[in-house]
Amino acid sequence: MPIIRGEIYRFADLWNTQTIRYQRGRPNLHTGKPIILYHHPDPPAQSYAIHPCPNTLKLLQQDVFTSAKTDPASDPSALRPDASDASPASHASCAS
Repeated sequence: MPIIRGEIYRFADLWNTQTIRYQRGRPNLHTGKPIILYHHPDPPAQSYAIHPCPNTLKLLQQDVFTSAKTDPASDPSALRPDASDASPASHASCAS
């Protein structure tokens, strides 16, 4: 798996450094290098990033950690979400 992951990263790096050229029939096309366009957008761009609640992140990390320990093929109940974790009360401390 590490070999495949490394190849995918190298492929993405190669294509993200290629230049997108101007095309006459596409007036809304942004030209330039994708990696630069992503990290340094034009001035009217704004960030729509959402900062998740730390409690929600902890619950997700616990869920991923516990699901990684169990094999879904041998334990089908691991595929079903626990109703107690999804209750609104468990996320009450994150209300904005």
